[in-house]
Amino acid sequence: INKQIFNDFLKSKEDVINTSCLDQIVKSLIMLIKYNPNYLKGMIPHFISEYSIPYHSLHVCMYSITLSHFLNFSKEETFQVGKAALMHDLGVKKINDSILHKKTPLTAEELEIVHKHPHYSSEIAKKNFVNNQYVLDAIMHHHENLDGTGYPHRIKGENIRDFAAIISICDVFDALTNDRPYRKKHSTFDALKIMMTNQSMTGKFNKQYLKVFLNLLTQ
Repeated sequence: INKQIFNDFLKSKEDVINTSCLDQIVKSLIMLIKYNPNYLKGMIPHFISEYSIPYHSLHVCMYSITLSHFLNFSKEETFQVGKAALMHDLGVKKINDSILHKKTPLTAEELEIVHKHPHYSSEIAKKNFVNNQYVLDAIMHHHENLDGTGYPHRIKGENIRDFAAIISICDVFDALTNDRPYRKKHSTFDALKIMMTNQSMTGKFNKQYLKVFLNLLTQ
C-alpha cells in the first residue's frame, strides 16, 4: 500500500499524496509496535535494500515510531513523529535523478540543490493540507545537526525540536544501511558504530536518543 501511495505521488503533476492512507499506515505501525516492541527488529531483515523514496520513507517511519515508543512519547506524539517521518523526503521528487544517482561527490552547486529538499517537502505537505506545526517543523529540520552544521537553517542544540532530532537519527541510519550509488550498504552494527564514533558524525545527534536507538536495535 505504501509503495502504491508513493508511486502515485511521484506520477502526480500536482504533487498530490493520499494523506488519509498515510495516516492509516502510521496508526497500524504504532499498533504493531505497541503490542510487539520487537516488531522492528524482526522486520529489518526483510527490508528492501533500495534507497528510493517509498522504501526509505517507510523505513524511517518505522524506526522513528519505534524510537518514540521507547522514549515513552504519547500516542499522539508518536503519530505526529511517524507522519512527519513518512513525509520527510517528499521534496526529493523535485531533485534531478542525475544528482540523486551520481556516483561521484556532488559539487557545491549540486549540494545546494539537494539542501533545498526539506523546504520542498514542507511545501508539498502544506499543499496536501498538513497543517500541524510539529509535523511541518520535523519535516523542515530533519537534516539539522546538534552542533549547528546541518541544513537548511543551521539551528543547533535545544533549538532542534524532539521530532526532528528523532527523524535525523533514523534517516541517517537507514541511509547507511542501504546501498547508495557511491558505496555499498553497512551492517546494522557498523552503521551504529559510525554514528556513535565516526569523527564526521560526533556531535551531530541527540546523545540520549541515539543511545536509546542503539539499545533498541542491539538488545
